Amino acid sequence: LAQFLLVPEREAVCRALLGLSIWSAQLWNMVARGQDPSALSAGVRVGELPQAGELLHAASDALRSIPAGVLKPVAALAGKKQAENRPPNMSSNLEVAVQSAWTGFVAASRTHGKRGPSVLVCEATNPVFTSLTVLVRLFKLQCRKLELRADPAQLYLCPALAEALQNCRQLPNT
Repeated sequence: LAQFLLVPEREAVCRALLGLSIWSAQLWNMVARGQDPSALSAGVRVGELPQAGELLHAASDALRSIPAGVLKPVAALAGKKQAENRPPNMSSNLEVAVQSAWTGFVAASRTHGKRGPSVLVCEATNPVFTSLTVLVRLFKLQCRKLELRADPAQLYLCPALAEALQNCRQLPNT
């Protein structure tokens, strides 16, 4: 799905962003129910509920792909300057129409004379929010299991969340 973010076409990017958001949420649902395949390889027997430690270990492994697989491509797309987001120069009428639609999609909007985020940034909000929510839930579960307070000093427990936050810090202020 992340590869579709490279296609400079509004519909393809919107559907890819929606798919990435759904994938992140479904991955969490599988992990929370103990249905993740890595839980089985961690020693959980079929038909038995996994122990909390096994589930957290499996969840960490399964969710490790979110920062690089979801957040990094979305941040790269949303963080590009408008000039970098344009498709190559085009000559036919159809190509010019596609380019103008894409330019309108990535350009900052104006409401009552005030500059606002582009439609692209608004569309990218959902997968970023879903991914961060999933990783924060995992982090809180890990802290609760270890009887620690969930605060930034404990981020070493969830390297995927630390990496995700680093990706988000690289986003421009919109």
